[in-house]
Amino acid sequence: MKSARLCLLVLTVYLPAMTFAATRDVGPGQPYSTIQSCLNAAVAGDVCNVHAGTYNETLSLSSSGTSTASITLQANPGDIVNVQSSNAPVLNLNGKSYWSVNGLNFTYNGSGSNVSGIGTNSGSVNYITLSNNTVTLNGGGCSSSGGIAIPNADHLTVSGNTIKIFTTSGCDGAELLLNSNLQFTGNTIYGNADGTTGKLEDGMVVSGTNLNIENNVLHDGWSYNTHPDGIVVQGDGDRNGNLTANVKVWRNTVYNFTQGIYFDAIHNPLQGTNLVADNLIYEQSNFQYPTGTYNKMNCIVLDGENISGPGFPINVSVYNNTLDCHQLHVYVLRTSTGTAIDFKNNIFVNPPYGANYVSVTTGVTMDYDYYDQSSNPPIKWGGTAYSAAGFASAGLGESHARSGSVGLNSDYTENANSNSVDHGFDLSTFFTIDKIGVSRPQGAAWDMGAFEYSGAGSPQPPRPPTVGPPQIQ
Repeated sequence: MKSARLCLLVLTVYLPAMTFAATRDVGPGQPYSTIQSCLNAAVAGDVCNVHAGTYNETLSLSSSGTSTASITLQANPGDIVNVQSSNAPVLNLNGKSYWSVNGLNFTYNGSGSNVSGIGTNSGSVNYITLSNNTVTLNGGGCSSSGGIAIPNADHLTVSGNTIKIFTTSGCDGAELLLNSNLQFTGNTIYGNADGTTGKLEDGMVVSGTNLNIENNVLHDGWSYNTHPDGIVVQGDGDRNGNLTANVKVWRNTVYNFTQGIYFDAIHNPLQGTNLVADNLIYEQSNFQYPTGTYNKMNCIVLDGENISGPGFPINVSVYNNTLDCHQLHVYVLRTSTGTAIDFKNNIFVNPPYGANYVSVTTGVTMDYDYYDQSSNPPIKWGGTAYSAAGFASAGLGESHARSGSVGLNSDYTENANSNSVDHGFDLSTFFTIDKIGVSRPQGAAWDMGAFEYSGAGSPQPPRPPTVGPPQIQ
């Protein structure tokens, strides 16, 4: 019998060196005593987890994450983390990419002339997410920045943040120029409601391509010297040279500015498919501009302004907004050939002055809008004032307009007796929900205005918070 031999083959496998993501804790008694020391150490996939406390630091990102492993700066769950500095920006994104910043309070408390809470002063940023943070500016002023000031970004997501502007001179809430693929959703931006100390100028200023501005609350622009506007969309385009296009401004609440939503071409056309829809824009009786003078707010302004010559074309669909401003509901001016502006399903709530002023009429269409007033011609078309019926009779539009008391609730929602219910045009090609997420339609047809009446037995989702109840004047 032959002896059996057992051969043992041993394989040696050589593995490349591997780096494993780490959670790096920051705070008293933690491995990192300062947030900046953690940011300096963090690599792709890491989390800087900051425990409760007040950190007097000016922060700057040191490295980038990757498309599969972003870096996170976050507050430890349940902890209040305050980061404050007299230098700006308090958090400098520093041209880095693939970061998430969640749940911290950033406060600027210096006296500089061009300040910001979160910003970048070195290069473009990509794939940055800012969520559930609070940014407060308590001093200084801004010449070209704001609470969150991030130019030249691609795939920037700003969601659920609160921005408070209490500066000495005017500052924007958010300045996001030359952006692409922006998601700006669920944020609250405001100045001081008494108009004495808070100097919010524009709520937000944006330009670029594929911008989604949704479900935000912006209020109380009181920077008297510099014409505060709520949401400003400029024609300056994105960092790659594309003109501003495909902008969706919808389901927002905007009140107490000189202009609620302002499309301003400035240097270039606003092209592509742009939508202004399901917004509630109004003015409270205590808002005055200039201070101590009189109420003066335009709800929506579409301006083909060209600083160096004739105006540019603007393309925008203005659908299902509820507007209650004391100057003008809509103002179209300085546009040129190629403009395509369409108004449908809007409710214009009883202004003391003319409701709509369309100074350049080429390319502008209006129909299915509700004029909640019985006095003052509500439409000024070119140089001629019309009633809604006269406008229709002249063959200019609004053949399906409604007028008289619309019967809204005090918060601008509709009820069973509202005369705008089931009288709107089907716009499901563009969107299918109302301001607070109710599906359209709920009845026989679409409702006019920002809110769809869902019936007495169907409670609606909660509306975004406001400061003080809106009042129909």
